[in-house]
Amino acid sequence: GGQAPAEAGDFEMWGLMFFPGLLWAFSRLYEKTNIANALFCAIFTAGLLTSHNLSAMLFIPIVVVWVIFLFFQKKVIKFLWFSLAGTVLGVCLASFYLFPMLFEKNLVHVETTTYGYFGFTEHFKGFKKLLDRSWGYGTSIREVPGGGKDGLSYQIGWIHLLGWVLALYSSYKLWRKNRYLSLSIIFSTAILLFSIFMINPRSQFIWDGAPPLKYLQFPWRFLLVVIFFISFVSGSVF
Repeated sequence: GGQAPAEAGDFEMWGLMFFPGLLWAFSRLYEKTNIANALFCAIFTAGLLTSHNLSAMLFIPIVVVWVIFLFFQKKVIKFLWFSLAGTVLGVCLASFYLFPMLFEKNLVHVETTTYGYFGFTEHFKGFKKLLDRSWGYGTSIREVPGGGKDGLSYQIGWIHLLGWVLALYSSYKLWRKNRYLSLSIIFSTAILLFSIFMINPRSQFIWDGAPPLKYLQFPWRFLLVVIFFISFVSGSVF
């Protein structure tokens, strides 16, 4: 069976809620590497994998990069081993859902979710669309001259953009006092810029070169990543 758009959106929100917990868990493991914190990593990994698999496709690579980023702060091998153990345990906890999805994919017509209206090429959004202040509702469509208008809002809020700019200023001011926090802001900014680029049609060569991305269907799903990281860096102002 299929999912109604509202139901699919609900699952995406669950995925979005697990993501900050996952980054928190690995940061906690970095600060104190022990079994208890590795279990936190496992629980949040399992929660993300079972809540919304497409959100997991977006977030898991970022978490891997985050762990590598943390590792190079102190270069403690024990942290990497515990991170790997927590991740593997999380996959095992989610295996009742994850393994059938991966190994029985050939038993369902999953290909029907990647072409026609659901093809990713139909849902790119330009930079102007992310700054458009209009607000509406409807379905995501490809806007062409003389065609229908996309009523959905994909805007990144002005307050969020202001928070991002102030965070960059914070990164500059904190470079000598708190190098870790300053680098965290730079790391988050790189993720933000990449996510915004992935929504733009100019990123199609990346989508074409990474076939699994087609299952995301809507490039503007990367707004999930933008929502988190732009809020994350804004907190550095305080």
